[in-house]
Amino acid sequence: MPNAISSRLGIDVSVEGNTRGSARLMRERDVEFYGRVYRCEWHSKIEQHRNCIHFCVIEDMAETRILIGIFTEHLPT
Repeated sequence: MPNAISSRLGIDVSVEGNTRGSARLMRERDVEFYGRVYRCEWHSKIEQHRNCIHFCVIEDMAETRILIGIFTEHLPT
């Protein structure tokens, strides 16, 4: 899936690795959008420790969408 998302967006992306082992750290990747909470565990880095884009892939029956939830400095890992 990372390759499909990377080619669709035209940037390198990856899913959180070791961070997934910490419920506290993963909650920092949660965003609310229209009353629903989404976990933005996918990310891309424009620069090493800033301008990080955290997003989630929303798949439903009709389509796949990407929700950009956090644009910030590097989140704790």
